[in-house]
Amino acid sequence: MDPYRVGRGIQICRRTFMLKSLSGQFALYAAGLFLLVGIGVGSWTLASYQTYGEEVEQRLHRGLAAHMVYDNKQLKQGTIDASILKDAFHTMMLLGPDWEIYALDTTGRLLAYSAPPGKVLRQRISLQPIHSFFAGADFPLYGDDPRSATSQRIFSAAPIENAEGELTGYLYVIIGGEQWQTLADMLATSRVLQDSWRLMGAALLFGLVLLVLLFVLLTRPLTKLVRRFEHFTQHDFSRRNEPEVRHHRWTPAEVVSLNQGFDVMAGHIEHQLEQIKTTEQLRRELISHVSHDFRTPLASLQGYLETWLLQSAEQRQPQLIEVALKNARQLNLLVEQLFELVRLEGGDIRFNPEPVVVAELAYDVVQRLQLMAEARGVRLRVETDIHQQQALADIGKLERILVNLIDNALRHTPAGGEVIIKIAAANDAIYVAVADNGCGINEAEVPLIFDPHYRASNSVNGEGANTGLGLAIVQQLVALHGSEIAVQSSQQQGSTFGFSLPLAS
Repeated sequence: MDPYRVGRGIQICRRTFMLKSLSGQFALYAAGLFLLVGIGVGSWTLASYQTYGEEVEQRLHRGLAAHMVYDNKQLKQGTIDASILKDAFHTMMLLGPDWEIYALDTTGRLLAYSAPPGKVLRQRISLQPIHSFFAGADFPLYGDDPRSATSQRIFSAAPIENAEGELTGYLYVIIGGEQWQTLADMLATSRVLQDSWRLMGAALLFGLVLLVLLFVLLTRPLTKLVRRFEHFTQHDFSRRNEPEVRHHRWTPAEVVSLNQGFDVMAGHIEHQLEQIKTTEQLRRELISHVSHDFRTPLASLQGYLETWLLQSAEQRQPQLIEVALKNARQLNLLVEQLFELVRLEGGDIRFNPEPVVVAELAYDVVQRLQLMAEARGVRLRVETDIHQQQALADIGKLERILVNLIDNALRHTPAGGEVIIKIAAANDAIYVAVADNGCGINEAEVPLIFDPHYRASNSVNGEGANTGLGLAIVQQLVALHGSEIAVQSSQQQGSTFGFSLPLAS
C-alpha cells in the first residue's frame, strides 16, 4: 500500500469532516460573510472617500468660474465669442490642465469650449445644477459632463453679464477634467487609503478568528455529546465505561438539557433492551417448558394407544382409552391456555365490561366445580354478605379468573381442606378473593408464580399436574379490569389470591 496515498486519504477525510462539522461549516460561512462585509465596507469607504474628495475639491474651486469671468475682458463685458475665447480658454487651462471650460448661453447651449470638437458629445446641458450652485446647495453638486452622454461631474459656474447687468450666459467649468482619478488610482496613490485597507483587513481577520474560537468553545459541549452518542452506539447501546460528564456553570442551558435528554433516552433504551433480552430469555424458557408439557401427555397418549392396539380385540381394556382421552384433554387444555396467553399479552382480545352480580357468578362457578372438589375431598363454598351488589366487569373473563384460581387452590389443598370464595364491599369497589388452607407458597417464590415458565417448589406432579399457565392468564385478565392481583401466603397454612373490581354505576 502506498503510504503517500494513505496520508492523502486521511487529509481528505479530515477536510471532509471539517466541512461537515458544525464548527467547520460555521468557519466557512463566517469567512464568506466577513469577506462580503469587507468588500462592502471597502467599497463604501472608497466611494465615501471619493465623494468627500470631490466635495473638498468643489469647495476649494467654488469661485473658480467667477475669477475666470473677472480676469477675462470679453467675459467681463458679457461678450461670448468662440474665436476670441478659444485662446483665452487655452491660457486658462495652463493654470489647470484638468479643467474643462465651457461658455453657455442663457438656455444651456454650448457657445465656446476648451475641448477639441470631437470630444464634446452634448451641445446643451441642464441649467438646474447651475441654479442650485448659485442658490448655495450642499456639495458635492454634480452637473452634466459635455464629454459624456450620461455622466455628471463636479463643477464651478458663474454668470456672464453685460455692462447693463443683463445676463448673457454662463461660464461652466468642469473640475478635474478627463484625467480624473478612478478608485483604483486613488487606492494605488493614497497612503491613507492603503493604511485604512490594511487596518480594516487586519480587524476583519482578527474578528473572524476570534468569532471562530468562540464558536468552537461554545460547540465543544455539543462535540462531547456527539462522542457520547458514538460511545453509546459502539458499545451496544450501553453507557458502561462512559467518561463522566461534568457541566460547568457557564455551560449553555440548552446543552445541559440535551445531555439530560440523552440520559433519559439512553436509560429508556437500556431498559427496553433489558426487557427485550429478558422477554427473549423467558420466551425460550417458556417454549422449553411448554414443549416438555406437550411431550408428557403426547408420549402418554401415544403409549396407551399403542398398548391398546397391541392387545387382541378380546383383551383390549377400555381403561387405556380413558387414560389416553384424559391426556388428549390435558393436551387440548394446554394448547387453549397457550393461545389465550399469547392473545392476552399481544392485546388481541376484546374486553366488554358490563354490570355483573359477582356473588351469583361465584355460586355458579362453585356449582360447576363442586364435583372436582368432592373428588379431591375438599370443601368448596362462597362467603359473602353482598348478594346483589354489581361490579363492572367482563363476565366471561371474570368467570375465567375464578375458575383458574379455584382450580389452582384445589390442586394445592389436601383432602379435608377448604377453599373459600370471599366477596366483600371495599370502599367504591368489590373485593374478590379465593382462599385455601393448603400447602402455601414459599415467600421468596411469591413474586415469580405469575411467570408462565415458572414452576414453584409446591407444584403438583402426576395426575393433578397443571400447565403452569393458569396464574399468568389470571394476572392478564385482572389487569384488563384495571386491577392487580395480590397474594398472601404462608407455608402449610394456605394462600389467598385477591383483587378488586369497580362498582357498577
